[in-house]
Amino acid sequence: MEFYPEDFIEETLGRSSQELAALALKRARLFVSQFDTSFENLLLIGKTGTGKTHLSSCIGGELLSKGYAVYYLTAFELFATMKKEAFSRDERSADEFERLFSCDLLIIDDLGTEFATAMTNSWLFELVNERIRRRVSTLISTNLELVELGENYTERMVSRFVEYYIPLKLAGPDIRILKAGVR
Repeated sequence: MEFYPEDFIEETLGRSSQELAALALKRARLFVSQFDTSFENLLLIGKTGTGKTHLSSCIGGELLSKGYAVYYLTAFELFATMKKEAFSRDERSADEFERLFSCDLLIIDDLGTEFATAMTNSWLFELVNERIRRRVSTLISTNLELVELGENYTERMVSRFVEYYIPLKLAGPDIRILKAGVR
């Protein structure tokens, strides 16, 4: 928490980066503690270096230690996997593809860094929608604000994010740079 300054105020929410980090941590702990009794999805939003990947990894690690099947991949890896399945009939890629839809928690890191196309939009919608239908949780991290998600993805996709995902905002300076001692 020491990397989230109290005097760094996130403009749209009017809260300090430390306040937002504390809320995200509290919500993440609740997500893990209630994982076996409730269906929830998380959407971590924030600039580069604000701790989204770290928090995602911590959530995934906690659930792995409790015996849940957790699948972590970047958006680039996600769409490479989906492309491989779409254009190949390799049995290994089919198993990996099914794991995207069936694992207890799917973590997609850095959504929005991939080259978005009509095909990737369609694949993302299919994946998110099917996981909602199956009631298996997904955690997505992105550097994009909700408005920017709407510019990059379809209206149907953003509608799913709004209805089925709990947004958690992280803000502040780049923690990697702070840790390196560079200002």
